[in-house]
Amino acid sequence: MSDISQILIKGTKVGLAGLEQAFEQVSAEAQARGGDQDGRDQDGHGRDGQGRDDRALGDRLVELVGENNYIAEAVRDDYRDALLKEYKRSLGMDIPEERSVMEIKVYGMSGCTRCATLSEDIMAVLAERGIVADFEHVTDLDRFAELGPVAPPVIAKNGKIVSSGRTLNRAQIANILEGGIRMKIQILGTGCPKCRKAYEHAEQAIRELGVAAELEKVESIKDIMKCDIMVTPAIAIDGKVKVSGKIPSVDDIKTYITESRL
Repeated sequence: MSDISQILIKGTKVGLAGLEQAFEQVSAEAQARGGDQDGRDQDGHGRDGQGRDDRALGDRLVELVGENNYIAEAVRDDYRDALLKEYKRSLGMDIPEERSVMEIKVYGMSGCTRCATLSEDIMAVLAERGIVADFEHVTDLDRFAELGPVAPPVIAKNGKIVSSGRTLNRAQIANILEGGIRMKIQILGTGCPKCRKAYEHAEQAIRELGVAAELEKVESIKDIMKCDIMVTPAIAIDGKVKVSGKIPSVDDIKTYITESRL
């Protein structure tokens, strides 16, 4: 019985029997007729020794794989494209991997309580929201070092760091996992007591709402004037000034944030 190999076809993992044998057969055919294994002729064109271009090469792969697997006519093109990509990967060609599901990784040190709690919360959010994801808690020091100078715990979504060194609640985690846009909140002021209080209120509002937001102090007179602000403190969300000349309450800021997300 042929070995079963899994490949991604339109984002779904499919098990196929005889895949390696099909690849070997196509490779042998190309070499026997003077072409390269990847189906390119001596001039570098996308043809093998039989004069087949990529489409014909993919059709040949479907034909061979179809000898051991049922392939419906309606999905034949999808199989052809997927098999051609997988064949070229087997030859060492640089073909981008297709993602079947979202990939979430938490990087942290072994024994780190915050890292373990974050992983537990992420798994809980995935279950509660019905989000399908490939989740991994990484504690290997070499893999962590590959990220560069970042503080644990680190969350990486589909290979991109989306959070580091932060303690997140479940609402914030859900915002990240569901692809929420990171909001930018600016507190404009020269550092006076009222400006500092406005910043504290903004911090509390963000924490209570559980939104993913970047909170920034803007203290340069030049930068403040660019926003047409004459009186401080002021609050701007994603470049829009919401209030100026007074200290907004925590509830006021929560309202501004909620309105900005609509």
